Amino acid sequence: MVNLHVNETDDKPEFFVLSHTECLDLFKDAPKEKNKRTYLDYKSLKKRGGFQNAWHKLETEEEIGIVEEG
Repeated sequence: MVNLHVNETDDKPEFFVLSHTECLDLFKDAPKEKNKRTYLDYKSLKKRGGFQNAWHKLETEEEIGIVEEG
């Protein structure tokens, strides 16, 4: 997730990295059922900690089995 601060264009973007499991746990359905949308509460995510700039959660190419032929 990226918070681009669209209302505060001089602020640098904030990056939040979530694992697949964390996404499933933290994304919530929109209040109106007919919308069929989900959302992530930015304020609660920031308050919980452990997500901002958590680049270590991303898998490397070696971890997922991608090997360049050469």
